[in-house]
Amino acid sequence: MRGPLGDNISDITFDLAGGLFGVIGDGGLATNTLGAIDPLNGAFTAVAVLNTLHGDGEAICRRDALLYRMSGYSAFYEGTVDQVTGIEVSIATTQPLSRSEATSCVFDELNGEILFVDLDDNLQAIDSGNVITTVGVVGSGSYLKGLAIVP
Repeated sequence: MRGPLGDNISDITFDLAGGLFGVIGDGGLATNTLGAIDPLNGAFTAVAVLNTLHGDGEAICRRDALLYRMSGYSAFYEGTVDQVTGIEVSIATTQPLSRSEATSCVFDELNGEILFVDLDDNLQAIDSGNVITTVGVVGSGSYLKGLAIVP
């Protein structure tokens, strides 16, 4: 890709068809906006303004045919977003996180779970039943952005 993403893109992911999507995080002009990103020039086209009740920390990843979004500081939020219609559906998780903010996430197809990092640098997993377990620690004060699973 060539060109700046601009407007504080907090996280990016690909959908099943190979489309690139991003979400605008804190400090952006259009915070909590999900958009399609042109991989040739970085142009951002808004798809939906997401739920702003839990607006801190924006992480998105693909799981199945939907994009999953995590955010929140005072209360952890997980939801699905249809990247065509922009309709967002909240998902209940089994327990809150200690500091409740996901900084990045990725779908682990082999194990069928979403891996994410929280503000305490914990690598966590959410299984298909939305049960959260701690997998390990990624570092100290890393505020990790960008997770990938490389075969």
